[in-house]
Amino acid sequence: MENSNRANVSLLMHGTMLMFASSYLFVLVNPLNSIIRTIYNETYMERNGVAMSKSTWAVYLSLTSSFFIIGGLVGGLGMQFILKITSRKRLMQLAHVINILSVILIAGVGKITESYEVFIVGRFVGGICFGLSFNLPSLMVSETSIKQKQNFWQSIISVSSCCGILFAVIIGHDKILGSLTLWPVAFSIGALPSIVYLITSLHLPNTPYDVLHRLGKQEALNVLRTLRNGSKELIHQEFELLQPDIELTRKIGIIEILSIKQF
Repeated sequence: MENSNRANVSLLMHGTMLMFASSYLFVLVNPLNSIIRTIYNETYMERNGVAMSKSTWAVYLSLTSSFFIIGGLVGGLGMQFILKITSRKRLMQLAHVINILSVILIAGVGKITESYEVFIVGRFVGGICFGLSFNLPSLMVSETSIKQKQNFWQSIISVSSCCGILFAVIIGHDKILGSLTLWPVAFSIGALPSIVYLITSLHLPNTPYDVLHRLGKQEALNVLRTLRNGSKELIHQEFELLQPDIELTRKIGIIEILSIKQF
């Protein structure tokens, strides 16, 4: 039994778009460091009448970086709570909306207002997406692909992250889009994968596991049939394995993970 073409498209969209976009925006500030410093300094001079000192710049740079990490913690730790009220697919769509919102705040509102506070808030929002990107794509890939291909698709997630990092370094070069006039374009590129995903997601199914958990057996079986190329017997055999997984799944707290040896 193999993944169907629809499953492969779903795996490609779920596994690559969010990780590529979040990794790209995470690294992009590094080649644009001098541009960001110029923007911050100009805003600081307009407000205070003096140039920003090195120590003040160090504070704002640390805030810009640390708020992204704080957002990542919020996104990573908050995923399990969000999944209690919504599906995997809906959360993935929400993550891409958050990514687009981050780009709008930085490249749109930040450019118009020339406010480093908006830039920092935009980085925090982008960090939430970054935190989700370390958990959600892997979860959806593992619940969508056949077991024999899961390792391959998990590796694709890592490759997409590396590609996003490499692309950010290239795009952020001062000879390409890393200039004082084109930096908003460089950030705007980070929204393109999210736009592509949101458009295609209208035709992508949720994971069979999540459908079984939320909508029941028949709906989950219908989804599984669209994701597999194989005989009805093999599809039903795989479907029968989903039910015990759900029955054996129980909620585990952090204290249990740390205190019980089997975890």
